[in-house]
Amino acid sequence: RVTRAQYMTDDDNIRVACSISKRYARDYQPYWYAFHPSWHKFLEGGSKAFLVLGCMDLDAAFAIPLGVLKQNLEKLNRTEKDNGKYYWHLAFGTDDNGLFLNMSKTGDKLYLDEYRF
Repeated sequence: RVTRAQYMTDDDNIRVACSISKRYARDYQPYWYAFHPSWHKFLEGGSKAFLVLGCMDLDAAFAIPLGVLKQNLEKLNRTEKDNGKYYWHLAFGTDDNGLFLNMSKTGDKLYLDEYRF
């Protein structure tokens, strides 16, 4: 354990950042997370890295590889603070094909079944 949300193996090779969302009462975005640049930097230090996102009312979580997340960061909304800090918005949606990460800027969908455990 590195922090409450960051973990790595003893040899630093595998790194994980974790977050959990409650279910929000809105069909278009039942789960929401913030992805912080400090988490991104931490994950980049491992040879294998995952952002693990849990949903409080599901018996599953999703381990999204950092490489997949990095390919999509530019498609996500971002909040920028007055002090120069920022974070990306990770919003899950659901449709007939399942749960997906919504690429807010483009409308693309990253379906999450293959990352489910």
